[in-house]
Amino acid sequence: MIHVIEDFYIKGGQLDFTLLRKTNSINKKTGEIIYKVLGYYSSVSNAIEGVRKIMSRELTAEKDMELYEAVTAFKQIAERLEKATEGLK
Repeated sequence: MIHVIEDFYIKGGQLDFTLLRKTNSINKKTGEIIYKVLGYYSSVSNAIEGVRKIMSRELTAEKDMELYEAVTAFKQIAERLEKATEGLK
């Protein structure tokens, strides 16, 4: 499993990549951390783009802001992901 940033992870499968979000819950039977499935992607780069979209949507859902504030925040999200994926391209 690949840790992307914050609580986002990517897990490879036989046919695709699964974007996961770590929850604060633990499976009582196994003691393992529970992850929420956010989507399935054909590549790691597509899954990372999924993280960017989710973070951007959540940001605008959390609070009201002016357009310039949103654009600045979106750029910051993109920069964080770019830094995390340095060398991937």
